[in-house]
Amino acid sequence: MKSVKENFDRQTSQRFYEYEERMSKKRQKCKEQCEKDIKQIILKDKMEKSLAEKVEKGCLMCGCGLGGVAASIGIFGPIAISELKKAALLAAIASAQKTGVLAGEAAGIEAGKEVIIGGLNALKIEILSIGPWETYFAEGYSINVKQLATVILRRRDAVCSATGLTPPGDTCNRISISIGTKLPNGQYAAPGPDPVINVLNGIVERTKDAADAAAKTARETVTTGITEKETAAINTIFMGKQTAIIASIIAIVVIILVMVIIYKILRYRRKKKMKKKLQYIKLLNQ
Repeated sequence: MKSVKENFDRQTSQRFYEYEERMSKKRQKCKEQCEKDIKQIILKDKMEKSLAEKVEKGCLMCGCGLGGVAASIGIFGPIAISELKKAALLAAIASAQKTGVLAGEAAGIEAGKEVIIGGLNALKIEILSIGPWETYFAEGYSINVKQLATVILRRRDAVCSATGLTPPGDTCNRISISIGTKLPNGQYAAPGPDPVINVLNGIVERTKDAADAAAKTARETVTTGITEKETAAINTIFMGKQTAIIASIIAIVVIILVMVIIYKILRYRRKKKMKKKLQYIKLLNQ
């Protein structure tokens, strides 16, 4: 009985030993497999984390870069547009003033010529057949006073002598008074062309005020008209540029928001994934 009991104990111990050895090998094998799986998970996680972080950083850096661009456009864009607009307006005003000066000069010359022709016509010496007054104009609205005075005297002498209308004839008397060779009281003026020159110079002197007034009016009208037209055109152009800048800023802001949203989503998904992997590793360790 004792030998049977000892034999049973020995066999039982042997079986427990063999079982424990087998279980130890299985546990070691499972442990090695778990460690291998954990290493693979960690390696894979590092790779995924590196890629995810790169994508996240890329989105974040892109958003920051575009944010800087948007800020630069928002700050410097309007300043640049304003300076360009000022320069364009100054150039337009300068051009308008230049055009106005030229228009004023032309208007002043025309007005001066009209006043001089009116003054010469007021002498009522058509009978002398001197010819178109325009032929005696020099530069601008000034006339060749000495030349015209000489022609008037020569034609007066020729006409009055040819028709016998010598003073005191009414026609020649009136002509002589008009051109200054005879005074209204009937006395004769100094001989020579000087009296006629004085009359013509008086007409020219009276012309200056009218010519200056016409030149000023034309200059101001043309300058104002061109300035208003160019200003309206420049405002329209730069308003369009401001609209384009605003649209660009809005587009960049939208892109930044999209980048930030993508960054947040990727970060959230990565954290969620990491949490699950940590739980899985914890289970494997158990």
